Amino acid sequence: MSSRFEGVSLVEQHKLVYEALADPLADGTIHELRIRTKGRT
Repeated sequence: MSSRFEGVSLVEQHKLVYEALADPLADGTIHELRIRTKGRT
């Protein structure tokens, strides 16, 4: 688990993932994405 998600809301975590995968999502390399994130408490 990445410490990058610690203290970050689920919505913000998902935004980070989508940002990291923006190019493959835009060009169709990835056409569907399901993510499940969580931070340490």
